[in-house]
Amino acid sequence: MISAMKIARVRKFRSDFEMNKLKGTFADLGPEYTLSPAHHSCAYVDDQGTLQLCVLRKQVPMDVSMCIHHNLCNASITSNTQRGAAAGPVDMKQFPLGYKKSNVYTAVSSNPKHVIANRNNRVRSGTVGVVRRLASLSAFARRNPTNMRNVKKSMMFLSSMIKRVFPTMYAKQLQALRANSRRRVDAWGRSCIFNSVAVNRNFRTGVHFDKDMADTYGVMLVGGDDQHVGGELLFPQLNIAVDMRVGDLIIFNSRAWHANAKIRTKKPDEHPRFSYVMYATV
Repeated sequence: MISAMKIARVRKFRSDFEMNKLKGTFADLGPEYTLSPAHHSCAYVDDQGTLQLCVLRKQVPMDVSMCIHHNLCNASITSNTQRGAAAGPVDMKQFPLGYKKSNVYTAVSSNPKHVIANRNNRVRSGTVGVVRRLASLSAFARRNPTNMRNVKKSMMFLSSMIKRVFPTMYAKQLQALRANSRRRVDAWGRSCIFNSVAVNRNFRTGVHFDKDMADTYGVMLVGGDDQHVGGELLFPQLNIAVDMRVGDLIIFNSRAWHANAKIRTKKPDEHPRFSYVMYATV
């Protein structure tokens, strides 16, 4: 199914200590980044032989991409103020009076009238599937059972694709999900290696890593009319940049530091960039 997969060696250009200092800041696509090839698939492996990320070009059928996009895109309609470092540097203009900057990406209020004391920037991002740590379905999933059923076949297709390409990774991640005693809800079946999706619309993320289950991998594709400019997925510790397009799929280590470059579309509301990040949580 996947031909001419190239293997590239990567190394860390910054320590974890240095990356922690960049947490919550925006990253820019500079000359230090190596842009992943646009026309062939490539796996990036570190010196220990651990897969850090793999870009699969034009491997997702259009009907699968469109099914996921049409059924899940509305999960990003409401704004989210709880995305942590991913929300980027605090913009105090977004916050009501009484909030003060706590760190790079968080504002805090001591006013008891504020229901949420700790907030991040408002971003268009929602969760579909299992909510982290609650072992229950998200509000979108509960309110839209038809949409959840509609995407099950597509989710299983992506999971099966990973099983064919990286069988060891698939088996390890599936075992981790099944072994977790708190996992009581299956979003798309027990043979699917992810049970949640982050749906993002025109969301430029700050430098962060995902708090999924340890030693698991996230899977991302993009949706929309594919007319967006910018928004490249950046891995600042590895100096790798990926311009994701409809039909592409990226698999990446959930503990890999990543961010998005600035979205440079002239009319982003007319040509929004949607990203769908599938992951394993409990």
